[in-house]
Formats: sequence, structure tokens, C-alpha cells
Amino acid sequence: MASLCLLLGRDEDAWELGEALHRTLYEESGLWFRTPEAWTEYRRFRAAVYQRPLAIWSLYTALRVRDRRAVS
Repeated sequence: MASLCLLLGRDEDAWELGEALHRTLYEESGLWFRTPEAWTEYRRFRAAVYQRPLAIWSLYTALRVRDRRAVS
């Protein structure tokens, strides 16, 4: 979602989403190396070791595409 925001020029929304994820995963939940796939309605999480490693590459690619557009 954040990478889509970057591609659409909604940088503020992208970084706000990233900050919210960081705050939830690292500061509030203490899930530094156990990023969950999803939370239940009772704030329990499932698939604690399941991670989406391509998410960071999606952000990187969105930034590169956006920067290329700015140069062209």
C-alpha cells in the first residue's frame, strides 16, 4: 500500500503508513523479528514468523520509478 502511495505521488500518506507500521511492530508490540501476517479482532496475531520480504523491495522500486519520472 505504501509503495502504491509513492507511485501516486502521495508521499505523506506512504510515510505515515510506514510510521504506523513501525510504531505498531517495534514500539508497541515488540515484534522486531516476528512480523505477523495479521491480527485478530482481539489484538492477537497469527503467523508470527511469516514475513513479506518483498514489501521493502516494492517500496524501493516505487521510489526508483518515481525518481526516474522526475528526471525525464
